[in-house]
Amino acid sequence: GKVFGTPLYVPPERCLHLGEDSRADIYALGMIFFYALTGKPYFSPTEVSEVVRGVVRKLRTQTGAKMIGLHPSLVGVVDKMIRRERDERFASYDAIRQALFDVLSEYMKAKPASPMIQTRRRLLQKSFGGG
Repeated sequence: GKVFGTPLYVPPERCLHLGEDSRADIYALGMIFFYALTGKPYFSPTEVSEVVRGVVRKLRTQTGAKMIGLHPSLVGVVDKMIRRERDERFASYDAIRQALFDVLSEYMKAKPASPMIQTRRRLLQKSFGGG
């Protein structure tokens, strides 16, 4: 069988020809989050064939080592989205939204920011459904 999709964002279950559900899309979204936060894909284009082989051999990479300098809780959310085992990923988009809201709430309690940044944080928090 053939596997279709952008190799750097394809969930492991597609490489293994297992059934897919919304958690496959959560994996791909997590890879997009990673790219948006770091400016580079999780795997380099030269690693693609190694990644596919690694998926079959149950490769596990360390997300935290690739996201140095970002808030640990945010790294944890992305890491949970891109877990190899789909049962270890978030079960729903609502769960991701809540986890991101929790990260944002934690971040807002962190070191004081300038008034402009505080205003931006409040607006972002409201967009996630918080007060």
